[in-house]
Amino acid sequence: MEIGRFVLFQTVDKVTVDSLFKMLIINIVFGINSMRKTCQEIEVNLAYRWFLGLSIDEKIPNFSTWSQNYIRRYKDSTIFQEIFMEILEQAVDYGFVDFTTVFGDSTHQKANANKRKSVKKEVEILKKKYEDDLLVEINEDRERIGKEAFDSMVYTEYVQDEEYDRYLCPNDKILMYTTTTRNGYRQYKSDPKDCKDCPLRNKCTKSKNMTKVIERHLWEEYREYADEIRHTMEWKEIYPQRKETIERVFADCKENNGLRFTRLKGLKKNQQNAWLIFACHNLKKMFLWRGKYRRKPSKNSIYPSKYTKKTILFRKLPIYNKKPISLRKGIGFCQQSEIGRFVLFFLFN
Repeated sequence: MEIGRFVLFQTVDKVTVDSLFKMLIINIVFGINSMRKTCQEIEVNLAYRWFLGLSIDEKIPNFSTWSQNYIRRYKDSTIFQEIFMEILEQAVDYGFVDFTTVFGDSTHQKANANKRKSVKKEVEILKKKYEDDLLVEINEDRERIGKEAFDSMVYTEYVQDEEYDRYLCPNDKILMYTTTTRNGYRQYKSDPKDCKDCPLRNKCTKSKNMTKVIERHLWEEYREYADEIRHTMEWKEIYPQRKETIERVFADCKENNGLRFTRLKGLKKNQQNAWLIFACHNLKKMFLWRGKYRRKPSKNSIYPSKYTKKTILFRKLPIYNKKPISLRKGIGFCQQSEIGRFVLFFLFN
């Protein structure tokens, strides 16, 4: 594809930026996942030399050349995102992208992290369907041997009063808004005087200061809207297609393009690496489909498709197993057209 527009300068050893980014593409497309090993492969592979524009007797750039260029020139640049967007725009121009439905999913990437420097955080855990039935049987066993039963895990319902920005508890007492946390949660607290003699206090809170606290995220309304859509017939028809779109993209990139684990440290470096991984994924799709599809307009796409499906052959790819170190989570969004999948963007968090 056309990436020559990103050639901005030449280094002292006459290695162009175009060649440096092509070396990265080789590293990702063939799943080498090591710039040192990539340079060794380029030195003995004529196809790689041809791709880089190097003759058989020309010296291969040292593996540290990219590291130094990244530190001095690209560390704070947007060139990685620009490359990704350029390839995606070309896919749109070829008619491979249909924006009728966009699928989103998240995945974990094993990170090069030190477990001794980990930070414990409290996270929200969804209640499982069988927990109530299990609690009943547990309490029956405990009562049989004369032990006290556990308290019910059923959550009592609180009514939100949007007009006055407050909550009403099951005993008709008010929880007023007090503050907004650094993580974006609005806190509503009850009056200890109301909770002190409340008959439902044991079901609501076990706080020593007898105060019930409810947290609501500033963006909670968007999740509630998504929950409403989840029960529509259209959603039930579209949702099964996730496993055919974004989940398959993640699987392909993990097995073949180095998404399974990372040696990079920091969100910025991993985000930049993710841009290149999914740019290469989209690039492979374009090269394959441009040669295997013939022109035919699409009726459903907002971008008239120039290609229609012919026979596609699949080959088995090797699986590389790596030991887990830690986990970093990423969220990806994929588009399903009438002929395949393209990654629209990917964010680390």
